[in-house]
Amino acid sequence: MMASRSMSTTTGCLCGIIVLLASFSLLAPGQAAAEGEAACATSQCHPSLIAKKDALPKGHEDCGHCHQQTDETKKHPGSGENSFTLAKDLCQECHQAIVDYPYLHPPVAAGDCLICHTFHSSTPSLLVDSKDHLLCYNCHKPVINEGDTVLHGDIDKKCSSCHTVHGSFFNHLLTGPYSTDFFNDYDEKHYALCFQCHKIDLLLHPKTSYNTNFRNGQQNLHFVHVNRKSRGRSCKLCHVVHSGKQEKLMAEKVSFGDWEMPINFVSTANGGQCAPGCHAPASYDRNRATSQSLPAPSPPPETEALEKLKQ
Repeated sequence: MMASRSMSTTTGCLCGIIVLLASFSLLAPGQAAAEGEAACATSQCHPSLIAKKDALPKGHEDCGHCHQQTDETKKHPGSGENSFTLAKDLCQECHQAIVDYPYLHPPVAAGDCLICHTFHSSTPSLLVDSKDHLLCYNCHKPVINEGDTVLHGDIDKKCSSCHTVHGSFFNHLLTGPYSTDFFNDYDEKHYALCFQCHKIDLLLHPKTSYNTNFRNGQQNLHFVHVNRKSRGRSCKLCHVVHSGKQEKLMAEKVSFGDWEMPINFVSTANGGQCAPGCHAPASYDRNRATSQSLPAPSPPPETEALEKLKQ
């Protein structure tokens, strides 16, 4: 009986030791890796990275993934020498190639990710600046002009509502099709970008009492101007894109080559009036239709500047 109990106790102890050793063997590599990573960001070494380390996106917290040892005989930091190099094709190794677009953001085309991104950052997407419009202004001129009080959407906060970041199938890195011509044979595809936010109904119905405020009584003046089989007016013929000084982003003037065509739009309580270079002075009233509200039924006479634009 005593021998049996002694053997059972011994066997139990041996099993416990084996399990304990096995657990050590499983934990040791992870512990070593954690200690190695922690050693890179301490109060003595790279202290600026301590606060950022926990906020880094998955895959960026492992220093050794990007910084590779080039000389095993010079162990950093013991040797006091820089024996690391950045991995070849550093970004592309993890991030899917984003160059399969006809229009590329110039930094992407040049393979210079660091124009907009930084390796060590806790900002979203590792951006140099978390506010994307401020990041864009590092290279691009601000699109909100001094004195402008009417802004297009959230343009004072971000550019990405209308523009893509890396590449696009559309010119100017737009998120959808948008015609930059002044006149178009009507096709809703020309304005698909605008319809991501604006309702397409404002161009579909000749008469309406609610689809648009640009109406003379129930006559839809957006439809009159834009929805034409030949030479329909485009958005940019009357509106500015980014910001302006007049409500509804009405343009003060539009450039036709060397000619600055005035719009002369004036808002009224129930409508407005304009005296542009493309048709005779006209006015509209949402409550009581006026008799002069239509642009000229035939295209305006071509100016020398317009002829130059066609060439």
